[in-house]
Amino acid sequence: MTDITDRICYEIEDIQEAVNLVKTISSAAELYELLRHYNWDDGYEIPITIADHPLCELAIAIRMFWLAEAMDWLEMNEQNELIPANNVIEPYQQKDYDFAVMLTNRILTGYYQIKTVSHTEKISKTMQYLFKKRGVPEILYKPIVV
Repeated sequence: MTDITDRICYEIEDIQEAVNLVKTISSAAELYELLRHYNWDDGYEIPITIADHPLCELAIAIRMFWLAEAMDWLEMNEQNELIPANNVIEPYQQKDYDFAVMLTNRILTGYYQIKTVSHTEKISKTMQYLFKKRGVPEILYKPIVV
């Protein structure tokens, strides 16, 4: 774990100070590592900052997609496009929903690129089959290898 990750996750209590420190991260690998230690119960300020970071790559975004349980907020439409679910969103769930939609839209529109970081989500063959059958875009569950 890097010193920056340690400070962001375990030492700094002021969220704006932590956000500012995330903005100083100088490699995609550090952003990816930060996600390994980040406690999602601490809110979305850090994940949003990572998603907006100029070094955020597709592998990092995919990791955030699954850590944020974004698939729970999405469904397939008649054109086999992944769209926000029409569920009733409770006020306490709004940030979860907004983050899932923002991140998914970015992933599916090519906002993030494959560059230096690899990622493999542990998704069983059965789940991959079901995702494929439902028309879930493979970009969300296939390994990213560089």
